[in-house]
Amino acid sequence: MRRDRSRNSRRNPMGEGLGFLLIIPLLFFSLSPVYATTGSLQTASAQGLGAEFSVAVVIDSVTNLYGMATDLTYDPEYLEVVDEDGTPGNGVQPKVTEGSFLNNNGTDSTLLLAALSDDSPGTLVLGATRSGNVSGVNTSTNKTILSVRFKAKKVGTTSIQFNRAGLKDPSYGTISVSSWNGVTINITEMIPAISVSCPSTDFGSVIVGSTSNRSCTVSNTGTGDLSVDSISITGSDASMFSQTNTCSTVLPGGSCEISLTFAPTSVGPKSATLGIASNDPNNPTIEVSLSGTGVGLPDIAVSPSSLAFGSVTVGDFLTKSLTVSNNGLSTLAIATITISGSDAAMFTQTNDCSAPLAPAGSCTVNVTFTPTSQGAKTATLAISSNDPDTPNLNVALSGTGLVPDIALDTFALSFGTVPIGSSSSRTVTVSNTGDAPLIITSITISGTDVGMFSQTNTCCGAPVPPNGGSCTITVTFTPASAGAKTGTLAIASNDPDEGSLSVSLSGFGGSPRIEIAAILLSEDFSDGIPANWPVAWAWAEGTTSLPCSGRTIGAPFAAPWAIVDSSCVATSYEELFTPGFDADPCGGLSLSFSNQYQHTAGSAARVSVSDDEFVTSTDVLTMTANDGYPTPNTKEVDLSSVAGSEEAQIQFVYEGDGNFWAIDNLEVVCRDPDEVRFVASLDGVDAKTLVIRNSGEATLHIGSLTISGTHAGDFDLLSDGCSFQTIAASGQCSVKVGFSPQGAGARLANLSIPSDDPDTPTWVLPLRGTGLFFTVMPYRGTIGTTLEITGSGFGATKGKVTIGNSSVTMTTKVLQWTDETILVSLSKFLPTGTTYDVTVIPKVPKGTLPIVQANAFEFRAPQIVWMSSDHGTLGDVITLRGWYFGTKKGKVYIGTKSSKVLSWTMDPVTNYGEIVFVVPKGPLPGDYELRVVNKVGTGTAIFTIE
Repeated sequence: MRRDRSRNSRRNPMGEGLGFLLIIPLLFFSLSPVYATTGSLQTASAQGLGAEFSVAVVIDSVTNLYGMATDLTYDPEYLEVVDEDGTPGNGVQPKVTEGSFLNNNGTDSTLLLAALSDDSPGTLVLGATRSGNVSGVNTSTNKTILSVRFKAKKVGTTSIQFNRAGLKDPSYGTISVSSWNGVTINITEMIPAISVSCPSTDFGSVIVGSTSNRSCTVSNTGTGDLSVDSISITGSDASMFSQTNTCSTVLPGGSCEISLTFAPTSVGPKSATLGIASNDPNNPTIEVSLSGTGVGLPDIAVSPSSLAFGSVTVGDFLTKSLTVSNNGLSTLAIATITISGSDAAMFTQTNDCSAPLAPAGSCTVNVTFTPTSQGAKTATLAISSNDPDTPNLNVALSGTGLVPDIALDTFALSFGTVPIGSSSSRTVTVSNTGDAPLIITSITISGTDVGMFSQTNTCCGAPVPPNGGSCTITVTFTPASAGAKTGTLAIASNDPDEGSLSVSLSGFGGSPRIEIAAILLSEDFSDGIPANWPVAWAWAEGTTSLPCSGRTIGAPFAAPWAIVDSSCVATSYEELFTPGFDADPCGGLSLSFSNQYQHTAGSAARVSVSDDEFVTSTDVLTMTANDGYPTPNTKEVDLSSVAGSEEAQIQFVYEGDGNFWAIDNLEVVCRDPDEVRFVASLDGVDAKTLVIRNSGEATLHIGSLTISGTHAGDFDLLSDGCSFQTIAASGQCSVKVGFSPQGAGARLANLSIPSDDPDTPTWVLPLRGTGLFFTVMPYRGTIGTTLEITGSGFGATKGKVTIGNSSVTMTTKVLQWTDETILVSLSKFLPTGTTYDVTVIPKVPKGTLPIVQANAFEFRAPQIVWMSSDHGTLGDVITLRGWYFGTKKGKVYIGTKSSKVLSWTMDPVTNYGEIVFVVPKGPLPGDYELRVVNKVGTGTAIFTIE
């Protein structure tokens, strides 16, 4: 026997062929069987001549199988074993493939043996075993041990049989095999057979330039592989037919496809032949007839090629038509007709092109242009059809929308203030900026005050020309009553988007309104701070009285002015008071002054008012930081809290030790006075400035001012800037009224101010004067006060001045005596709580009677208005300020303890003074009465010992 090499599909640890040389005898010569199974050969029973095929050795229902050996017999005339590598001179090496069965249960390889018997031709020796010390494998179904390849050599019927066979378990025990079944093989010759199936090879009518497709199926109904050698198209029209295919080798029972395309390039019937060459011995060439007809193309045309509608007024429309023709050789089918573009909504179309158009046929498309706005409009009419060259034909559409376009030069007319009964006119210009005539259909006025507005126009007689034409509407306002008036001017036209426009009308029916004010106090410090203005202490005349060079302050300041300046003198709590003034007749009261305040940290400035010499007071203005600095301003302050007071007074307070505060041009105005009051000595003059203001909305016309009444001769217009004057709204004029009493006591008159104020055609202002034999200032005081007595007839030689009444009298110390002015000092005092007569006793001419002014003076006890602190402890230095301390040092007590007085001063003209004292030893912590005592009386406050 010739043995070929043994094989291991993965590895052979026993060495090539060695394992099987040892195991095969054991397989064939074994102990009695242990298990029962069946073995068989399996392959297809029908094989083609020359075909290679595999024969599988299959075991069924085996348990604990480890190895197998067998001899297969076959007829070499019909079959041959396939050589594995086909190497010449190397003999036949059977092509054997292991099955998967023996690789189970822990092993990773199967050892194979395959060889042809040298002694017995047609015998193939096979063997297979598991590798290593492993258990056997089990199966209850067919499992392949190995497969061997054969080749069919001759037509006929033959078989492959088991000659001998054996199965072993891992202990080399024999596994019983109930039967070994061979296989019978029928070998036939392999002949291909071509079959061609074409559902239709007539392409019918196809438009020249387009294509139509068909297909054919080539099938192999034979037993051998069908080789399609070539596929070709021949004939006079072969170029109009083409094919692609999937055919090369077609297995028995298989098929491939031929795709045919007919693309006629000219009209008329076309034919060709499809030739299919193959290895079918009976039908080496199959021919299939191809046919089709080329038909002519449709050719769309339109006339005109575009539609221009020209100018059409918005709201109107214009229709134009175009003809669609078929200039081709086949039917033209119109698929869609559409309009597109930014202005497509302004173009519409209708047509009769729904039916196909035969060659030379035509249809009509009607396009309508209806502009809805002004300007050039464009769109595109698109016609889609089956014309292969022009499947989408575009027709340009254009037109211009003409519109009137109304424009107004204003949408509001304001007439301002117009006096009642007068008229004022304003004009509205209406323009047509469009390109169509503008027709004004109506102009109306409506609203609550419609009767006070009227209009005339040049707009309603004829259309307003396009491109800048215009007309005018003149509206007149004639107020019939006072107050705000409104109306609406409505303009209706044929403007498509602004058919109605409105113009608001407004005006004010105005009337003059007279107001009277009296100047109670006016001071520009041109002569410095007046002597009767109480000062404490650093306030001074700007630019002249300060120990430094002063400051430069711009308008409205005019040097000199009043200033407190820390850069010149040390400052802490600095006060400046106006003299008292009578605000009793005033309906309102206001203060104005020029201001410049430079702020520094810790400083403050304020304005206060009082009606009780600042025993109580109200802050009416607190300055903000750097108010009026560096640019001066004017402050306006309402003082109405002291309107109605007979003793109103203003205080300017600066606190701090840095920078400055300056004031100038101070004026106190009494608004809407019940009367104007005057005080003057006989043969003296008291003058008051009155301001007449027009607070209305229309011009005020003032007539002639006159003074009448019981004592009209005591009053006179010293200056008159108002009679017969025309005062604009918010304007004013002034008049100065002088009082020169012709007798003592109350003197009464009226100032009449006629005007065209409809509510007060004549303003009658009472004038009340008091005639004195002489005036005494101040009219209150204490020991040390200096009185100025002003009058006439005192004589040139010093006489005497007494103060008293029927019960008590004192003589004053005369400091100065002239015929008109006397200065006296009070070195004595009388009881407080009553007023005393002041009597001037001239010395010459001899026999002259004393001149008595009744109730002209009152003594006052000390009055504390400010303390540097209202609490302290032993040794603290406290400063007091107030009125009527006297010029001679008095006493300061806290409780019953007398304090050490460091200084005691009082201005003898203004009666304002300052006391500096030391908190005494003795009082326990608590609240005490602080008393300032002079010969006239006692002033008190509360002081707390801490």
